[in-house]
Amino acid sequence: MVPGTLPKSRVRLLDMEVNLPVRMIRYILMKFISQFAVGTGVFTALLLMEQASRQVDMLAASMTGLSQFLISFMLLAPSLLTFSLPLAFLMAMISTLAQMKHDHELPAMYSAGISPLSIFAPFLVASVCVFAVILMTTLYISPASFRAYNTRFLEIARDRILNDLKPGYFFRGIPGTVLLVNDFDPGTGNMNNLLLVQDWSDDKGDIILAKRGTLEIPSTTSDEIKLKLHQGTIEPVSAPGYEYRSATFDTLVILLQGAGSNAGISRKDLFWAMSLEEMQSELIRFRQEGRTEDGIILLTEIHRRFSIPVTLLVYPFVVFPLAVSSRKHGKASAFTATIFLFALSVFLFAVGMRLGAKGQISPWLAAWLPDIVLGTFGVASFTPFLARQWPKEPPRQVVNPDENI
Repeated sequence: MVPGTLPKSRVRLLDMEVNLPVRMIRYILMKFISQFAVGTGVFTALLLMEQASRQVDMLAASMTGLSQFLISFMLLAPSLLTFSLPLAFLMAMISTLAQMKHDHELPAMYSAGISPLSIFAPFLVASVCVFAVILMTTLYISPASFRAYNTRFLEIARDRILNDLKPGYFFRGIPGTVLLVNDFDPGTGNMNNLLLVQDWSDDKGDIILAKRGTLEIPSTTSDEIKLKLHQGTIEPVSAPGYEYRSATFDTLVILLQGAGSNAGISRKDLFWAMSLEEMQSELIRFRQEGRTEDGIILLTEIHRRFSIPVTLLVYPFVVFPLAVSSRKHGKASAFTATIFLFALSVFLFAVGMRLGAKGQISPWLAAWLPDIVLGTFGVASFTPFLARQWPKEPPRQVVNPDENI
């Protein structure tokens, strides 16, 4: 043996000690990824079917082909990933740990000197990766998909109005409005020679006459369809005494309230379609107009886009000590625990939203309440668990030199 070199047996032993954690992390991640992929597909499909079933009647009646029908459903998928990915992560982590415990792999790793922190590391790495995916989804991908989804519904509402509108007949499909047109094009929404009667109260309203008009969609972040009129006059329906006044206009824009809501677009859907910049602008407008409730909901939605991804960083600290310490194992218990933890997160968020809407707590606390509660529980359970499972060194024996004399 060359002086200064180690024996080959010692080199192989050191190589095993170095590569063992890497192989162990790779092994755990492979088991986790397979479970996570299955869970993502299953939960996304279930949530997609549940959400799409609410709109199936309207979509089926309005789509001209199967491809358009499927595209409208698929536009819901990115927003549902913010729910299906946490569910899949929970199920994959609990199921992986349960299977490793059932196959006696965890005791074997402990016997080999592998600490619980090393076993925990792969799940923490996976949670960081899923956190990044969900953050990108909530900030960019989901708003873009909801914008396209809302566009289709607004187009459906617009087409329904145009399809029911017939020249020479009074149209009452717009709430609080009676419309009569001489001619129109259903494809473009262009109208000629319009008469529009709007009721503003029980005994007052306006009669609007216009030579031309267009029914169009102003924005996917609004639930209103816009009726733009050109070259017309406004006459009051009822004007007793000398209060009668009329006016002429070159261009008049009328917002048809609730048109998008009738199409199935809720206020929450509109907020989900906004980018962060648009939400900040809307928040300023709500405060200027004194719309406190809408401002609270919108500010909570801004915080929610960050709090939901952060939940993925909290889950490992909650799941790991529970899954490893529990005596129960198997896919059924893993699925049950997954649903329970996710339901707890949803419940805490719903409670926060309810308290925030009433002004009892701030919007940021309403959005971050699940993370605060689960994070506190995770730290309280993970820290003592790690202390119990950490390999303890045997007590050192103190040798008295006088005993050898």
